[in-house]
Amino acid sequence: MLIECYLFSEITQQIGHTYYSGLNHYHRILYFNLCDYPQDRLSFRMFIYKVKVDSNDVYNLFQTGVRVVKYQIVEEVPLSDFIKEAELSKKTKSELTSILNGTMSEDKILNIYEYSIKKGAFNLTKLQILRLHAVLAQTKYDLPTLIANSQNFRFLPLIEYYGKNYEIAPNLTPYAKNFLIHEAMRGVKRFEYIENKDTEELVKDSSGLLDFVRCRKLTQAQFEEICQVIPKLNYREVKDLIHYSLYANYEIPQEYYK
Repeated sequence: MLIECYLFSEITQQIGHTYYSGLNHYHRILYFNLCDYPQDRLSFRMFIYKVKVDSNDVYNLFQTGVRVVKYQIVEEVPLSDFIKEAELSKKTKSELTSILNGTMSEDKILNIYEYSIKKGAFNLTKLQILRLHAVLAQTKYDLPTLIANSQNFRFLPLIEYYGKNYEIAPNLTPYAKNFLIHEAMRGVKRFEYIENKDTEELVKDSSGLLDFVRCRKLTQAQFEEICQVIPKLNYREVKDLIHYSLYANYEIPQEYYK
């Protein structure tokens, strides 16, 4: 029997793709209803998807959801749907809805955005996080271009996900710029677009390589080329590569089954 659930993810997920969540270190719960998501767990990076799971893949059953071996992404869930169903006060729902539909004034919306960036991702309350998501999700008003740097880089996945403008600060070192690019990648809605890259270069940055795998940015062919240079990785890197490969459901060539 197929069950429809909701996934609250910290990285973007590929529509139609199957992920093996039982291998994911989050061991996340898939919720039966949007209102089942507990407000005290609300995450700064919150990308919501409708998923379907086979009841045979369920290994933990709760009143509000399930843990499963694997799930298939069906579609993105608009923030407005979550706000309608979430257990929020009428006042909060009204405020968030006014941001989303653009009835709140442009000045107030810009103030929320600029205040959020200034305060920092770790210092926002749960309500302030929801306000920020609503500001980014609304399409009536343009937001200032974010100049990404070492202070505000945690906002990049959200900026990417909601399609707002940003630029990498030009005075950063190449290493810092690359770090920010990888941070933004967690919110990118494109998948399997990295191909024909030099595998030696990819392996040099093992952390970045793991990001590519976990976020499904490598094509299957590029992934298989990466497998050829596994001997150049240390034990921990190999372990993490296998972990994320299984989670993201890449096909590991048979010759590497050891």
